[in-house]
Amino acid sequence: MPTDLRCQGKKHGVLIDDETVEIKCNSRWCGAASGIVVLHRFDLRSGELLETLRYADPITEGGESHGTQHHSDPVRSA
Repeated sequence: MPTDLRCQGKKHGVLIDDETVEIKCNSRWCGAASGIVVLHRFDLRSGELLETLRYADPITEGGESHGTQHHSDPVRSA
């Protein structure tokens, strides 16, 4: 079962299993933009980037704008 990695202020990532961590990336270089969520999955033992996933942000889908409101929680697909 995934375990959230968080401080009091926000969720920083998700421990997928004993070997993999998933982190939300805000870098435009990686494809983050308004309406796009970018997730990186890393191997905890080697630090190697395993994959990068990009999803439509469910908060901004349908053309809804939320101004400067930030949603820092990583979004997981089922």
